[in-house]
Amino acid sequence: MRDGWTFHGKGVWSYLNQPLPQLTMIGSPNYGYRSIYRDLEAQVTVVPGNTQLQKDIHQEALGLLAHSKIVSQDELKQRTRGSPLWLRGLKPFVMKKM
Repeated sequence: MRDGWTFHGKGVWSYLNQPLPQLTMIGSPNYGYRSIYRDLEAQVTVVPGNTQLQKDIHQEALGLLAHSKIVSQDELKQRTRGSPLWLRGLKPFVMKKM
């Protein structure tokens, strides 16, 4: 992690109470209004058919988690993370065009 830098990643790794992932989702797991109704996004669900692929997927998840941290509600509310007031004022007009 670098001070002052932020990055967000999304992924789904479902273990279903097993030591290795039983499925993963590849692509863009966005479920917001814009993603569902306006954007063309692709997503594939993979159910690994062998133990080696499960291990590889597990290592990918561990690698991402090793360089991340849980973000608290207080951090999300910090002014530096929010949208500027002028941008929030434009939201109703932009939503009508989407």
